[in-house]
Amino acid sequence: MAALGWFLIGMGVLFVLLGFAGAVREVLLKPERRAIPGEAWADLVRLLLEALRVLLTGPRWLLATAVGLALIWAGSRFVQGLPLF
Repeated sequence: MAALGWFLIGMGVLFVLLGFAGAVREVLLKPERRAIPGEAWADLVRLLLEALRVLLTGPRWLLATAVGLALIWAGSRFVQGLPLF
């Protein structure tokens, strides 16, 4: 059961990364997005905050992240040898 748990945790991490990467990609593809010369850190923080906003308001990326978190939770229960509910 522990092997199944670690597999679920790995899949959950991939889903969370997929959700966040999709939100970042969506922000980067906006035509009105422009970098400010000489302000790399501010631009990076602005990008991450905008990606977080897209992640929390966009149903696709939020769903992928929620599925990932649920898989991580279920996997951790299996690793500990506990029932799901």
